Amino acid sequence: MSTSAVLLVLLGSLYLLYQRLLPKPLAGIPYDPVSARKLLGDGPDMLREIRKTKAIHEFLLKKVNKLQEPVCQVFVEPFSKPWVLLADSVESQNLLSRRPEFDRSSFDKMGLAPLDGYHSRATMGESWRTTRSWLQDLISPNFLNNIVSPAMYDNTLHMVRFWETKARLANGRPFDVTHDIDHVVLDGMLSFIFDKQYEHDALNPQIQAVAQLDPSTLEIGPNGEAKFPHAAFNTFTGGLYGIIDAIDFITSSPWPQLVSKYVRYIPKFGKAIATKKRIIKEQVQAAGRRLETKTEATTALESMLLREKKMAEKQGRKPDLENQTMMDEVSWKNFFTTTSS
Repeated sequence: MSTSAVLLVLLGSLYLLYQRLLPKPLAGIPYDPVSARKLLGDGPDMLREIRKTKAIHEFLLKKVNKLQEPVCQVFVEPFSKPWVLLADSVESQNLLSRRPEFDRSSFDKMGLAPLDGYHSRATMGESWRTTRSWLQDLISPNFLNNIVSPAMYDNTLHMVRFWETKARLANGRPFDVTHDIDHVVLDGMLSFIFDKQYEHDALNPQIQAVAQLDPSTLEIGPNGEAKFPHAAFNTFTGGLYGIIDAIDFITSSPWPQLVSKYVRYIPKFGKAIATKKRIIKEQVQAAGRRLETKTEATTALESMLLREKKMAEKQGRKPDLENQTMMDEVSWKNFFTTTSS
């Protein structure tokens, strides 16, 4: 066979392989034809959006708005089936609440891998319901009014006093408060999940850094804004934000299933996960000791342990106050907080 013939066969084979690897749209569901002609589909566009916003849902919403369809498909994972997006709130609620055949998405399970046994990674069933029951008292009016509200109010006042210091140093210049709000929400959550030991945990390092700042060294941004330094977090808070970075790392990968399996072996992510586990275990043990001398919960963690005691008594078993799944549930509150802003 001549060289030309070999090249033609090779090129033909490569073309056929290329066609085979292109996204395969599901019949009858609208999609972006431009994305369907790309080998990696919508994947590169999604990754660019996540790097900017750290929110995959922003990209999906833009796709729905572009196609102007209540049901559409996107080609997110290379060489895999497309995702089907449903943008109808009534039908979405029906699927989530009345259709048991539609369970938790595999993407959620993979993306939240650093949270281990957190209930949103579990298939709905008896184990999932048991896990959810530990959280039952945390949305009661009594707990929200008497435990949560005072903690959030106190931390908000702490932030306002911090802003007064910043405003004085900025001397009339605007300054960014995005991270401050993020930190104060985390502080509020930590102070009612654990106890006063973690009050102002994320914001205090920033307050100390600003207190030591020489006003003459204050950096001015391109639009005339005052730019304040951001101090390093303590071990636990840094670990919590490290876990969020690990989740972002998984969800922004073209192959989240593969990445979710080895993410904890990456030193910085593995250290963050280990730190979270160690400190939460210490706090669970401390809460258990406090409950030996009192019968009412004054923190979220104590409430969860009391709920486990009641469930164990009803089921005729010994309470498992160091249940790993329960400790993973505590991660849920911290995860929710650090991604809320």
